[in-house]
Amino acid sequence: MKILYDHQIFSSQTFGGVSRYHCALIKEFARNHLLDWELPLYFSNNEYLAKLFNVTKFFPDCQFRGKNWILERLNRQKVISVLKRGDFEVFHPTFYLSYFLPYLNRPLVITVHDMIHDLHPELPAHQWEVREKGKLIKAANQIIVPSIATANDLMRIADISSAKISVIPHGAPDSLSYSSRQLNYCENEFLFVGARSYYKNFDVVLRALKSAANVKLRCIGGNFTAEEMRRIDELGLNERVRQETVHSDNQLASIYAQSAGLIFPSLCEGFGLPILEAFSASCPVVLSDIPVFREIAGNSAVYFDPHDEADLSKKLSEVKLRRQELITNGAERVKNFTWEKCAALTLKVYQEAIR
Repeated sequence: MKILYDHQIFSSQTFGGVSRYHCALIKEFARNHLLDWELPLYFSNNEYLAKLFNVTKFFPDCQFRGKNWILERLNRQKVISVLKRGDFEVFHPTFYLSYFLPYLNRPLVITVHDMIHDLHPELPAHQWEVREKGKLIKAANQIIVPSIATANDLMRIADISSAKISVIPHGAPDSLSYSSRQLNYCENEFLFVGARSYYKNFDVVLRALKSAANVKLRCIGGNFTAEEMRRIDELGLNERVRQETVHSDNQLASIYAQSAGLIFPSLCEGFGLPILEAFSASCPVVLSDIPVFREIAGNSAVYFDPHDEADLSKKLSEVKLRRQELITNGAERVKNFTWEKCAALTLKVYQEAIR
């Protein structure tokens, strides 16, 4: 069996959860010789892909108008040429652009990572994602989702039968990349990882910090916006909140291990890879009390009302008191999430799509 993947996410992401997911799958398929695969593209600046095979970067140190558009169109033509050739059994695109539909005469499997844009029309690119993703949902032979919560959203919003959907959780990070587990930790410095805007609910963390004496926050992600800096100053948190950029998984592992705990306050998510990252690096987690996080973390986390900064402030103290218990539970919980299991279940979906 040969699976054809496309360029989409590797033309747009340097780092990110979706490209990490596809690379982890491909790596597992290659490691266990489960199937043949092809990923046609001319260029990519994606760091995960660069670890799988040699790929030419596209002006990595130069930014200019239209760069991403040019990169996407070049790679798109490469994919179309392979689609026309037709020497594969299943097509699995890496994101939601529907450009390939006129050229496709093989089974289509898609991964719907979440339904967040459908639930939050205020998000950038809302119309584009809802439109394009909707086309693929209708055309797909089989649909993979990472959680039961996402499956429920998909069935409710898109009116899709459960028979077409397979729930396949993501795997935990590679253990070799998350080996820094015995570092001294800062008992008063918590961690926030990833994007902070819209449904990520960052402001509730800032408000909780204002009433949590001596607690600090380390943010891993993009630079603070002017609005975030104004808000931090307004709350008097300039000396307690800092931002930094991470350049490797090993560095990120060390930061997790050094933290009092991960705060993940989202109002909605499709999965939540930072939870597994934290579990893998012996870092306790304090999570917003939403169904998908309960599904992933079970009894291995402290939960708070995502609309109540006072509740979060109280739960930060609880995390400190229960640190070793949470680390132990998390180490057990993360064993349920492996890329080997994810790849094996995905292979069954490909086989079902062919049938």
